[in-house]
Amino acid sequence: MTVSYPTNVSLFANTFHPLRSRVLKRYEAHPALIRFYTWYRWCVSPYGEVVENIPPDGLIVDMGCGFGLLANSIREQHPKSRVIGVDIDERRISYARSSAQADSQLQFLVCDWFSLNLHTVKAFVFMDVLHHLSLPMQQDVLQFCVRCLADGGSIIIKDVDVSPRWKYACNWIFDHATSVSGVTRGAELNYHSSKQWAEFGKKLELRPQHLPLVHQDYAPHFLLRLTK
Repeated sequence: MTVSYPTNVSLFANTFHPLRSRVLKRYEAHPALIRFYTWYRWCVSPYGEVVENIPPDGLIVDMGCGFGLLANSIREQHPKSRVIGVDIDERRISYARSSAQADSQLQFLVCDWFSLNLHTVKAFVFMDVLHHLSLPMQQDVLQFCVRCLADGGSIIIKDVDVSPRWKYACNWIFDHATSVSGVTRGAELNYHSSKQWAEFGKKLELRPQHLPLVHQDYAPHFLLRLTK
């Protein structure tokens, strides 16, 4: 993995990632609150590092895509990819669709995950989504993804760990604040450690690989690839 921005900076280091300006340019015509939220999310979350670990081509599905920040990042980094972003929130998808502009290889859908009719998916990506789901839903959606994966395809999970506890607490406060304000949806918060997710992947006959993240900021980020 190539990290081409400062490694000696901790807090808000992702601000300096070279992909940031290209992605956020897609949101220039959006309301100020959306522009601020996408900027802040990019600065405190390792979008650049996540995208570097996503396959450069094939069908990529961004599960729970929200305003489309990750999906847009994938398209900017990997022009040979085809990306589908999925969310149940029509308001967020409307902003995501306008951010896509004329990108014919980027599609945003308002639908339930389980209604997707997909085959030979190269990668499903969950960017800080799974902890917003109920425990049964977490298991059901990953089982669904396994059925849709191509041989050698993967489920990529970027989420937050449960330790160190002070970082976990900081992220918990942020998640609750965005939920109360209506920026994100999901009343439940069900976090698991990266090791627990890896063990669940093994039960689904997937091969887990813990991927390093250089920048952590205030949240205990982890990146996990589960390969079929």
